[in-house]
Amino acid sequence: MSKTTPLLKPIFLDKFENKFRLHGKLMTSTGLHIGAGASGDPLATDLPVVRNAVGEPYVPGSSLKGVLRSAAEGLLRGAFERTDKEGNLSQLWSCDFVGGVPCVTHKRLDAIQKEVNELLKKDKNEEKDKNEDEGISELEAKRMEVEEVWKESCTVCRLFGSLALASRVRFPDLPIIEASGPLEIRNGVGIDRDRELAADGVLYDFEAVPPSTVFDLLVLVDNGRDHEIGLLIYLFDELHRGHLALGGKSSRGLGRVAVTWDQLAEITLNQGSPFTHLLKEEQLLPEAAKAPELPLPEAGDRELWRQIAEHLDSLDAVDETTIGDLAQDREWTKADLINDLSLECSTRKWRETILERLQSCGRLVEMDGSLIPKLAADEAEDDSAVMARRLRPVYQRFVGSLEEVWQQALPQQEVA
Repeated sequence: MSKTTPLLKPIFLDKFENKFRLHGKLMTSTGLHIGAGASGDPLATDLPVVRNAVGEPYVPGSSLKGVLRSAAEGLLRGAFERTDKEGNLSQLWSCDFVGGVPCVTHKRLDAIQKEVNELLKKDKNEEKDKNEDEGISELEAKRMEVEEVWKESCTVCRLFGSLALASRVRFPDLPIIEASGPLEIRNGVGIDRDRELAADGVLYDFEAVPPSTVFDLLVLVDNGRDHEIGLLIYLFDELHRGHLALGGKSSRGLGRVAVTWDQLAEITLNQGSPFTHLLKEEQLLPEAAKAPELPLPEAGDRELWRQIAEHLDSLDAVDETTIGDLAQDREWTKADLINDLSLECSTRKWRETILERLQSCGRLVEMDGSLIPKLAADEAEDDSAVMARRLRPVYQRFVGSLEEVWQQALPQQEVA
């Protein structure tokens, strides 16, 4: 049996501990091609995308899982070695499962089974000699086998699964929920590497899902640990930033997607009566903040202020000319506006005073030297910044846990 210092106790699926459900949307930023193989139809495109039973394109969960798993393997292999100086398995490490070099091969799995069977056989013989009935049961022996496989398995295989361990993370197929248009037909040509020219007779076309197509994203993790959820969130963030590509033709710029999260729930056993509510679900991702009611100046006729402000909300930028044109269109006089809005200013500064009041209450904001409506400023804020604020507590818990585990594993590499 191998000598190791496992980071955590073995995690199996024979006992429910928790379940994490990550739900969101995956939107194509560029074209996306996940091929279904050659069509064989001379009148159809050469390389169609995968479709469901009703002919709609979808993203296979296996394609998404493969991208994330490959990235996780590369990340951990780049930072940690398999063993430390003393020959113990590292706290964090990865085999090359995608590349065909798993941490626990079929040969090693057979050897582990043989070791456990011999131990079971020896134990039964010893108990028989002692005329005792108690000993290692077959169930306990199987448990020993699985625990040994767990010890020798890398961090990625423990989460994503391997030849001997079931995956604890599931990626259902992603159905389309919002189409942005018909599928694109793009052309390609084979390259003669020797002549560095287009190869003769190798012109082809292929389908691509157009940009701005939205798919429903769901990820389920059984008996997950915080650092494992942190690793998944980090990998999805890499996909969102464009550091990873989904599907084929990525060298041509295809496969870039944006990921947004709507829910992140942790489901655990209810500690109270299981007959009322067996499971307890806690939403970990705060709901998107509702847009607050836009402010208006306190002094003056609020209905008149509202009419002015709502007109300005529809503009990209405002100035004194904007106020003058509005007053002329609505046939408002300077004297009436000064009186009804309680401006307390001269007739020469009424436009300037209206802008100052709206800016003071927060209805107008200054940006790049210009006054713009607060509504326009909020809409101009990058969506990723809004999502980052919502994800901050989630990152602190899960990615923070991953960072803590990462730091615990680093000293082993320094010794090595």
